[in-house]
Amino acid sequence: MKKCFLLLFVIVGIGVNLNANPDNPVTWSYSVNPVEGNKAELVFSATIAPGHQLYATEIPEGGPLPTGFFYTESEAFKKIGKIREVPEPKIKHDDIFGMDIGVHTKSVKFVQVIEILSETDFSIIGTMDYMVCTADMCMPFSDIDFKFTVKGCPQTYTHLASGEVADNAETSSENIWWFVFLALGAGLAAVLTPCVFPMIPITVSFFMSGGAKRSEGVLKGLIFGFSVALIYSLLGVVVAITKSADFANVLSTHWIANLIFFALFVLFACSFFGLFEIMLPTGLSNKLDAKADKGGLIASFFMAAVLTLVSFSCTGPF
Repeated sequence: MKKCFLLLFVIVGIGVNLNANPDNPVTWSYSVNPVEGNKAELVFSATIAPGHQLYATEIPEGGPLPTGFFYTESEAFKKIGKIREVPEPKIKHDDIFGMDIGVHTKSVKFVQVIEILSETDFSIIGTMDYMVCTADMCMPFSDIDFKFTVKGCPQTYTHLASGEVADNAETSSENIWWFVFLALGAGLAAVLTPCVFPMIPITVSFFMSGGAKRSEGVLKGLIFGFSVALIYSLLGVVVAITKSADFANVLSTHWIANLIFFALFVLFACSFFGLFEIMLPTGLSNKLDAKADKGGLIASFFMAAVLTLVSFSCTGPF
């Protein structure tokens, strides 16, 4: 009787061992790691049984089954980028498939960054496929369930009817002031560019000429500044209407336009050095002088146009 029980125990023990090893070569655990803003990391942690190897997420065509993760669609989150493997897979030659393949042994973490689009807690469910091999055999596993519980995050955006995400106007005052100071710093840096810096003495002399009153100089400066903004804005409108992102770039870099600018600058330089004097027709000159005496509106606008033309090649988004 005792021998029968002992024999039954050995048979059951062998059955359990045979069933445990092939069915559980990889033990999985799941965690959620918050990162900056409304982003988080979904971490798939795998512990691999000794003597086994788990394949990477990217495998050459004709190779074994790669490790893949498949998510149930949800409006509560969206994936950002590709999944990351930590540590990176080791490339080794696989005799079974006859190719170099990325594999993991002992343990590995698969990390997927997501953007949280829900203010309330939610679950992420899905399935995974993978293959585990030993020196003698391979075992594919498919439709293995996984589940993450993710905490909601206060949103700084709104959902549009089309499903796109638009920026909300709720921006902290610190970010606004940082943006303003960045814009001012970029503008001051642009003054040192070779297209803008040589225009400083010409511009300054324009505002100080004629013994104008302080109020007239301020008015000229305001008209000058608004004219520069208006000219660049009109250029932006042209680019937007024509839907040609290369228009501005071609205008500022094409050899014909730059050759014309070069000739004009040489002409102006010769005039500045006293070789000859550039004069407008008498009638036009008198009209412009009359307008300048009334506040310099037209003169300020044309001065802004000259500066815009000259500095165009040195402008760009800061």
